Amino acid sequence: MAEALEILWSPIRFMRARCREDIKLAAPFVIFVGALMISVIDMAIMYGRVMDRMPARVQEGLSMANLGFGISLFAFAINMFLFWVLGSGILACLAILLDGEGEYRRVLQLSGLAHLPVLVFSLLGLVIALTYRPQVDFERLFINRDLKNMSHAQKTDFSQSLRKEVFKETNSTTFKLVTSLRYTFYIWTMVLCVLAVHFAFQLPYVKSACSVVGLLVLYVLLEITRQKLMSG
Repeated sequence: MAEALEILWSPIRFMRARCREDIKLAAPFVIFVGALMISVIDMAIMYGRVMDRMPARVQEGLSMANLGFGISLFAFAINMFLFWVLGSGILACLAILLDGEGEYRRVLQLSGLAHLPVLVFSLLGLVIALTYRPQVDFERLFINRDLKNMSHAQKTDFSQSLRKEVFKETNSTTFKLVTSLRYTFYIWTMVLCVLAVHFAFQLPYVKSACSVVGLLVLYVLLEITRQKLMSG
């Protein structure tokens, strides 16, 4: 497991060495699932910190919202794991269509190892989440408001005010830092995935990059379709 750290500073030598060995999926599984689980914990902690800013009388009625958030985190974890397993298969198909020669299990192994930067990011995210102190002020929105007896116009105005507070918080320095780190480490992982396809299927770098981009485009299209279907 410790030898997997070499992928961070010498990815080409590391992947070339892995391709000379038998395929082992234990380390890729631990890295991918570890990064995924820690990321879920990060999001749960930050959500909890924000919800703690709600007035006590409001928090009592948030059980369904909290349950919904928990279900969404579980669905996110399942989707991302399936994306790794099935996405590696799609990468293999795309690589073969581009005249590559290789094995699905090899690209599954190397792409799993390529997620080590995401594991590093999730650990950094855990530190940020544990030290996160939201500045959002929900308390003032609920002062002198009777939520049960609001008119439709008052509920609309209240919802807009609530969204503004949440938007302000999600544009805070902490969230901007997390977003910047996320993009940096995810781009790093994408580059490593290109190398994974290159070594797993003996493809030129350009064709390897096309395979990874093709997978990402397919994922985005499926996600857009899913959201449209859910919205009716």
